[in-house]
Amino acid sequence: MQRCQHPGRRDDDVALIRAGRAAALVWSNSAVLKQAGVIIDRQPHGDHQELALTVRDLVATSSEQILRDLEGEAGPAPLAFDASWVQAVTELRMALGQCHGDRDLRDLGRLQ
Repeated sequence: MQRCQHPGRRDDDVALIRAGRAAALVWSNSAVLKQAGVIIDRQPHGDHQELALTVRDLVATSSEQILRDLEGEAGPAPLAFDASWVQAVTELRMALGQCHGDRDLRDLGRLQ
């Protein structure tokens, strides 16, 4: 929250909006993953392709939004001067690359 405050100004509304959206999306990702775990635990040998495609798309889409918000708020400085930030962003982008975007959605549509 301190990052949302700037000397000589009131709270930065845009930064607060981004922080609020990130909090909501992180909560949503957690809830989706927990619910998927419950479903899989109930049917460990079931066909969970539809569930997997749905969860992967929801988490990837919201994670991309969180990343866009963080990058928009932080600007280019962390990419230039913070090796741990670069590593974290690179690892996240690699993980998000596991989602096959429109192909996954096409396959999900076929299952409907």
